[in-house]
This record gives sequence, structure tokens and C-alpha cells, in this order.
Amino acid sequence: MKRIAIHLALLTFVVSADLSAQQEPGGRDTQPTERSTSRSGIIVGRIQLPRGEHQIPRMITVTLNTMGGSFLQRKTMNSEVSFIFANVRNGHYIITLESLGYQTVEKTIEVRTFLPNDETFVPLTLGRRLPEGDMGVPRGYGSELSAASLLIPQKARKELEKANRESENNKPEKAIQHLQKALEIYPELYQAYNNLAVQYVRLGRTAEAIDSLQKSVGLNPDDATICRNLAQLYLGQGSYGEALVPLKRSLELDAQNSKGRMLLGEVYLGMGQYLLALNYFHSAARENPKDRSYLGIGQCYLQLGLHKEALQEFKGFIAQEPKDPRAGSVREMISQLEKEL
Repeated sequence: MKRIAIHLALLTFVVSADLSAQQEPGGRDTQPTERSTSRSGIIVGRIQLPRGEHQIPRMITVTLNTMGGSFLQRKTMNSEVSFIFANVRNGHYIITLESLGYQTVEKTIEVRTFLPNDETFVPLTLGRRLPEGDMGVPRGYGSELSAASLLIPQKARKELEKANRESENNKPEKAIQHLQKALEIYPELYQAYNNLAVQYVRLGRTAEAIDSLQKSVGLNPDDATICRNLAQLYLGQGSYGEALVPLKRSLELDAQNSKGRMLLGEVYLGMGQYLLALNYFHSAARENPKDRSYLGIGQCYLQLGLHKEALQEFKGFIAQEPKDPRAGSVREMISQLEKEL
């Protein structure tokens, strides 16, 4: 039977803003509200020990704040190193890491919700241990962060906030203007390049989006999400070789990310390396069943001559995505395979 391939389409980037998840001051974690109607993502964080430290502190507090210092969410952990903030919409935030006896750490991050429930991976290194007698008691819950403690100049942060508002109002051209002003003020602001990529994609200016993400990776090569998004843009253009480098880098930084493994499967599928692609598709599905690529696995089986297995995967795709634009072509393949078998 003639081999059939389906072109995997790049899913559209979407832009949302701020957080829908809230928490009451006082240290208790609360469940996210349901007021948000836009797509939201997830912040997945992992805490690393500083050099020379080998024992996780008994209590670590991680707080999520807006750029202006307004309190949003908090997680208090007991000898744990992983945390999750759910229902996070696109925007710039500050994460504060605190533990008794250790220096407080603040990190500016950006959430880019390109797909529903996209994960933004945030590695945090615990601050250095303080000298005896200087216990460094964490600040009160919900306290505002000092603008002077941030690396990003105040004027640049204001331009980022203006860009977020314009993006929320579906005005990508104006958002781009504010982001470009932010970069004029602070050229090392990699977060602005990320947002530029989102706005360019919304306007169909893919080449400029890729250029923006390349600059962002150059400024911050240790962000797995940026690398993954750059690879996704290359993948949408069928530039599999170009997608391979940033995608492998993203998995070096975040080895357990199922979405990254699924995208790598699509890259190898496009390059005709079907066994490798199949391995990554199955690996992604084992890590997160929601990321099972019935279509990708089916295509691999089809190209490897395993038509019965391909048929089952294609049927699984139709059951999962009956209204997908590719569903018509998949149904045709199902019909051909059923006749052959």
C-alpha cells in the first residue's frame, strides 16, 4: 500500500494575561478560582541546593507575585523540592524563594500560554546559608517586593505591563510598540523578546517571531520553555533540522517534560526516523497520557508497515479529536486500511 503522511500543523499561540489563581494571606494554599475564561498554563518549579549544601531545609516558602509586588499564590513545602502554580495566564511575574537561615532569592519569570495547560519550567537555587545569628526570617505574607531589588528598570517593567494590557485588548501592534520601548530601555530583557514572538505569531509574522525567540535564547539559554517554543515554530515551518537543537536543549533542562518529548517525536517523524520518533511518542505518553499523540504514533506504524497498529492509533485520534481539521484525511486512511486488512 502506498505510504501516506499527514502534515502536523503548528498549533496557534494564544495570549492571555495575569493569574486566576489566588490565595488568602496567612500561609494556606487555596484552590484556583474559575473566573478566567482564557487559556491558562502551569508553572512547574524545582528547587536546587546551592554549592556545598546537601540537606533540604525543613520548610521552604515559594511565593508568586505580580511585577508590581501584588501577592498571588504561595506554596509552603516541608523538605520538598518541587512545586506547582496552576491557572497562570500570560504575563511577567516574580517568584520569591525563602527559607529560615538562607538568603532570600527573587527571580523574574514570564509565562507564555501557547497551548492549554502549557508548562513553564522554573529552576530555582536556594540562597546561600546565612551566618549564625542572622537567620534571615522570611518577610510577612503578601508583603510587596521592593522595585530596587529587581534587575529590570522600573520604566522597562511599566512598558511590559502596558504591552500585556494591549495584548489582552487584542491589539498586538500596540503591544509590540511597548515591548520595543522596553528593549530600548533594557536590551537584555529576554522576557520582552518572548512576548514579541507571541505578538508576531498572532500577526502571522513567523520569521520575526523566530528571530525574537532566537535573541531570547541567546540572552537566557537555560529556559526550557523558550527553547521548546522556538523549536515549535521551526517545526511548524517544516524546518526539522533547525528545530532539533533547541528542542534537545529544552529536554536537557527539563528532561521529564512530556510535551518536549512529543515535539521531538514529531521532528524525527518529519526527518523520516520512524523508530526514534515512535520511541519519543511512547515516552511522552508514559509521562503524561494526555500528551499521547495518536496521529504521530499511527504515522510511524504506517511508515514501518505495521498497518493493524496504525489503524488502531488513527481510530484513537478520531475518538479524541473528531472535529480536528485533519480528521477528514485520517478517516480516509482508516477506510483504506480497513479495506486492506
